[in-house]
Amino acid sequence: MTIKSENNISRDDIKALINCNSARLKFMLILLTVTFLAFLIFCFIMDSMEKNFSYCFLGIIWCAVVYIYAFVLKPKFMYKSFNKRYTANAVVKYEFNDTTALLIIENEKGRTEKYKKYCDMFRIYETPEYYFFYTKRNESYIMKKSGITEGSAQELSAIIEKENPRAFIRKAK
Repeated sequence: MTIKSENNISRDDIKALINCNSARLKFMLILLTVTFLAFLIFCFIMDSMEKNFSYCFLGIIWCAVVYIYAFVLKPKFMYKSFNKRYTANAVVKYEFNDTTALLIIENEKGRTEKYKKYCDMFRIYETPEYYFFYTKRNESYIMKKSGITEGSAQELSAIIEKENPRAFIRKAK
C-alpha cells in the first residue's frame, strides 16, 4: 500500500508546528506570570513594594518577551529560513509505504530526496489537520492531511502506529 501527499509550506503551517510542540511552554509562561502577579498583589497588600515590585514587574516582562519570541517571532524566522533554503514555492512530496517514508522537496534549485524508516523517526505528531515528522530532535517535516492524493490519513496512522508506536502521538486540537 502506498500513500502519497503533496504540500506547499506556509507561515500558518509553521505556526501549527510550533503550537503543537509548545503546550508545555505556554503552560509554564502562564503559570509564571500568574505567580508573579500573585506575589505582586501579596506585596501590595503587605505594603512591601520597594524591591519586590521591580522583581515581579521584570518577571512579568520576561514572560511576555519569551512568549512573543516563541509564538510571534520564531514562526517568522523559521519561515524565512525555509524560504532561504528551499524557496517560497517549494513543493514537499511524501510517499509512504509499509516501512519507509520518502520525503521529496522540489524547487527551482533542484530536488532533494530523503528516505526515512518510521522506526528511526524521533517523534511523529498527528493533529486533525497535520502530521509532523521529526526525523531528528530539531529537524521536522510538515504534511497537511488535505494534501493526500493517494490513500488516506487513517491508513497512514495505522502504518505509523504499527511501525513506531513509541514515537507516535495523536494530539486533539
